[in-house]
Amino acid sequence: MSYAYSIQHLKRALGSLLILKKTRTRTKINLNARIRELEEAIKLLEKEQA
Repeated sequence: MSYAYSIQHLKRALGSLLILKKTRTRTKINLNARIRELEEAIKLLEKEQA
């Protein structure tokens, strides 16, 4: 099973959140949690793909 598309999509979402984090200060705590979740999901998918 190929996870390449899912990994690419999650990395794009992660990039968007990182950009948002730089510009917004009020929601950093929520953004940090979402960023961690996306990073963990990407790691899991990359491990499954290998």
